[in-house]
Amino acid sequence: MGGEIVFNNSKKETIENEIKKKVMEIIPLNEEISEIEIRKEKEIKKIKDLAFAEIEERKKIIEQTINEIYKVFKSNYSLLTDGGRNRIVEFLDLKIGIRTNRPNVWARHPKVVIRLLKSMGLSRFIRVKKEEHLDKIAIANNPELFSNIKDLSIKAKEVFFVKSKVVENEWQKELRKIPLN
Repeated sequence: MGGEIVFNNSKKETIENEIKKKVMEIIPLNEEISEIEIRKEKEIKKIKDLAFAEIEERKKIIEQTINEIYKVFKSNYSLLTDGGRNRIVEFLDLKIGIRTNRPNVWARHPKVVIRLLKSMGLSRFIRVKKEEHLDKIAIANNPELFSNIKDLSIKAKEVFFVKSKVVENEWQKELRKIPLN
């Protein structure tokens, strides 16, 4: 028997059994990992739900407080705004006031509006990527041109705001929407 490797079957079986035994030790550990992952996801969901409830509670308190500040601002408007000349009041570390945000443009039927703008010679208000889209920023800056287009709505929001210079945060209360076309 020159150079042939002869396996001792009992040795091979012993190694195979040892490997199978080690694999059998892994299986329950894997199942435990799966159970831990499930528990972890359930705990994360509980924490998220609890945090969401706490956050919503605080948001309501902030909203109520902003409403209270707005009532004080409105009841003392003339005094705070120098007879209405200034819509924004600056204190040392706080700024409050009323401003109109940039208008939003909404088209009920954009393709109809695009065809209409083309026919009116207003192609500069159409953006072209792969498809034609309305250039809402350009339209918002020229609302008077679109007063006769019923499928196009341009509105700005007037908001009361409180801006803290200390925490660099701003809170807003929507007062009304102003149609611009």
